Amino acid sequence: VTAFRQKLALGFAILHDWRAYLREVASWQAGSWLARVASTFFFLRAFHVDATVKTTLAVLVVSGLSTLLPFTPGGAGTQQAMLVFALAGAAASSTILAFSFGQQLVITIVNVAIGFGAILLMLGTLRWRRHVQGAEDEIRGRTPAGEQPVDGPAEPTPVAADRERI
Repeated sequence: VTAFRQKLALGFAILHDWRAYLREVASWQAGSWLARVASTFFFLRAFHVDATVKTTLAVLVVSGLSTLLPFTPGGAGTQQAMLVFALAGAAASSTILAFSFGQQLVITIVNVAIGFGAILLMLGTLRWRRHVQGAEDEIRGRTPAGEQPVDGPAEPTPVAADRERI
C-alpha cells in the first residue's frame, strides 16, 4: 500500500508547479486534441461527408463512446453503427461506413508506423526481444549468458517475485 501511495504521489507531482503542468502536460494534450479535430474534419471532407463543426464533434464523441462498449477490438463495428445513426442525413450510409473504416485504417497504420519508429529511435534496432529478455533477466537477478555476477546473485525485486507467482 505504501509503494502504491508513493507512485500515486509521483503521478500528481507535476500539479505542484502549474506553469510546468501547462507547459509540459496541458500544451501537449491541447495539441493532440487540435490534431484530432483537424484530422477528423479533413477525413470527413476527403470522403465527401458534410464537414461541419457539428459532424466533426459527433464523430469525436462517437469514437469515444464506442470504446465504452468494447464488443470488438478498437470499437470496430460498434463505431460504424453509431456513426451511421449519428450522421444520418450528412451523407449516404455507405459513405459514412467508408469514411469510418478508412479513418480507422489510416490511423491504425500511422500509429503502428510511429510505434515502430519510436522503438527504432529508443533501441537503435527493431529487434526488441533481445532488450526485453535482458530486462527480464535483470529483474529476476540473472546475468546474461557469458557474464559473471559482480556481487553474487541479486535478490529478486518485489516485481519479479510477483511475476514468478503469476
